[in-house]
Amino acid sequence: MSLPLPLPKSRAHIAHIQSERKKNAFALAKTVPWYRDKLAGIDADALDDPAEWQKIPILDKDTLRKFSHAELLGRARSGRAAPKCSAWGWFGSEPAIPIRQLHNSS
Repeated sequence: MSLPLPLPKSRAHIAHIQSERKKNAFALAKTVPWYRDKLAGIDADALDDPAEWQKIPILDKDTLRKFSHAELLGRARSGRAAPKCSAWGWFGSEPAIPIRQLHNSS
């Protein structure tokens, strides 16, 4: 069995991967209207500092429940085009649960 990605070679490699993914997640969160103003004072270059990372507010279920369905769709897309294709697959074993993955081709 081959893995889709190579395994990290050291703890330092794991820390590097986590650091890069934090930056990616932060950059993506800044495109979401709900987060845009809330992330203004956070230093993207200091996300490895736990104190800086904890400044990021968590979008929880109670907050999500305050939005209408239309607002959620608009906020989720945040100006991006709707996905142009989808793929169906299966998750789990017995019984398998169908899942749908959406891919944005832009």
